[in-house]
Amino acid sequence: MYAAITQTIFPAHVLSQLEVVLKTQAHAWVAETDWGRELIEKLKADAQKEGLQKGLRKGIEQGIAQGHDRELVNQARTLLTVLETKGITVDEAARRQINACADTDQLSAWTIRAVTASSIEEILS
Repeated sequence: MYAAITQTIFPAHVLSQLEVVLKTQAHAWVAETDWGRELIEKLKADAQKEGLQKGLRKGIEQGIAQGHDRELVNQARTLLTVLETKGITVDEAARRQINACADTDQLSAWTIRAVTASSIEEILS
């Protein structure tokens, strides 16, 4: 509203000079006023808070990804332990397939099949 009133009252040449002052010199006097210092501190605090929130979100996302990776490793290890306990031979290709699997549901299904299977082919098919 202030801007609209200003643009209505001031002539064009005054507005253009005011615009130059506000764009180039505003920072010099704003920091010297109480409200300017408060505004700057608030903006800094807001920026810091936003940065911390972004960092926290990224950290949580990384933690979830690491937890998922650990879960996959543990499931693959469990499956391989079940197979070893049952005496089922696991060739290198099957071991790589199990360790490379990124689907927890698939690893669970293979582990369930391993309970009754007698060969690696029955499990991975």
